[in-house]
Amino acid sequence: MAQTSFALLTNMGRAKEAAALANATTIEITHIAIGDGVTVPSGGETTLYNEVARKTISGHGTVVGASNVAYFDCYLAAGDGPYTIREAGLYDVEGDLIAIAHYNPPINKPVPESGQTVEGTVRLEVAFSNIATVIISVDPSMQVALQRLSRLPWIPIISMSLATPPVSPVPGDTYVIAADPTGSWAGNAGKIAEYTIAGWAIIAPPDGHGVSLPNGRVFERISGTYVEKIALDVQIGKWTYAVAGGTPDALTATLDPVPLAYAAGMAVRLKITTENTGPATFNANTLGEKAIVRGDGVALADGDLVAGEIVSLVYDGAEFRLLSSVKSQMQKVSGDAFKQASTRMVSGVSGGVIPDNVVTYINRTGFVEDGQGDFVTSGANGIECARAGRYVVCGAFSINLPSSPSTTFALSAGVRKNAAEFMSTSVRLSTETLNTTFGGATIIHDFDVGDILQSWIYSDADASLSGGNRTVNANLSITILRLAIE
Repeated sequence: MAQTSFALLTNMGRAKEAAALANATTIEITHIAIGDGVTVPSGGETTLYNEVARKTISGHGTVVGASNVAYFDCYLAAGDGPYTIREAGLYDVEGDLIAIAHYNPPINKPVPESGQTVEGTVRLEVAFSNIATVIISVDPSMQVALQRLSRLPWIPIISMSLATPPVSPVPGDTYVIAADPTGSWAGNAGKIAEYTIAGWAIIAPPDGHGVSLPNGRVFERISGTYVEKIALDVQIGKWTYAVAGGTPDALTATLDPVPLAYAAGMAVRLKITTENTGPATFNANTLGEKAIVRGDGVALADGDLVAGEIVSLVYDGAEFRLLSSVKSQMQKVSGDAFKQASTRMVSGVSGGVIPDNVVTYINRTGFVEDGQGDFVTSGANGIECARAGRYVVCGAFSINLPSSPSTTFALSAGVRKNAAEFMSTSVRLSTETLNTTFGGATIIHDFDVGDILQSWIYSDADASLSGGNRTVNANLSITILRLAIE
């Protein structure tokens, strides 16, 4: 039988196209209607002769070799129908019939209940004077069976751990079949299973195909197996690790993939092959030399980069900074250096009454200074920094509660720096007495001249105690070690 299928613009479509060209506006096509009218269209139609269904547009494009001929697709699922398609029409957003098509021979669309399962695409090809005047609205929710695609896209799946088909799937449910499958999945481990109205469609994906799970995990098929390629590459540092090349003071490296440019925050882990002899630079993938500096921004010195070490570099927008300390930042000290550069303060109270809900400073009972003059006494309960520098501060807090409390309460002790919280510890008591060192802390901190440290103690309210106070024995010890010795 000779085929006489064709499509043409309606009079309304021609008028709207002319207006769009004249006014620099557009026509927005939104739907395709299908019908079974037998009359051959002439262009004067405003509706189909007998519309049986109206569908959103599932795809569109231009015909190869005819740049002003556009095609429009609508997808018919297995359950659509039954009907015979003899006509189709394009409708715009205003509901006007823009183009009409005639199909000869007609297209039969049965439903599965008839014993035939047919799904497919109805296409119209329409010539316009200028395709630029046409806007086509495609339905993003349109579901097309994966088997109908010429190339399997990356897709979301429900699971990749099932080996047995689920009991109550719905069309569109998609899985990667696990090992040793059974039932209708038997013999198809590692393949894609999509449920359609006709049953389970089994698709053999190519290497490079990707899937994602509902929890966000992404898998890529490599050598026939789905693996978490991105996560694995991140774990092993594949993208940011390299062995240094170039010269000892002008290091180079090749990263894969090649970075487009340096960017602030860019991190590189670099294995050093030769010790540097002075200030050094780094050039990744010939993007340009950038200085390598210490974490404090100072240029490298001889021996800061040690052969065999793996160093972490982070680009700050101008230079690569080392995240770890280097040789030039280490100062040689004698065996008793810390002993010579130490300060110790002891604060205490014996049988003292501590008001509840009030921070109480504890008077100093002892002070030992090694002669370096790092700290001096300040008032009755504190010590004051007399020499700026970086110090290790160690605190130990010992409390003795002579009598058993009647209710649960919290007892806290600590050190304040310039009247602000610096280090503390606490314990919650119920009915027992307490006679133990219950906490402590160690902090590395930079001090300025004039900074003051004070010991304190605090207890929360206990309404059963007369006056809201309690008697304690407390001992708070602070030991301070200076890290750098001239």
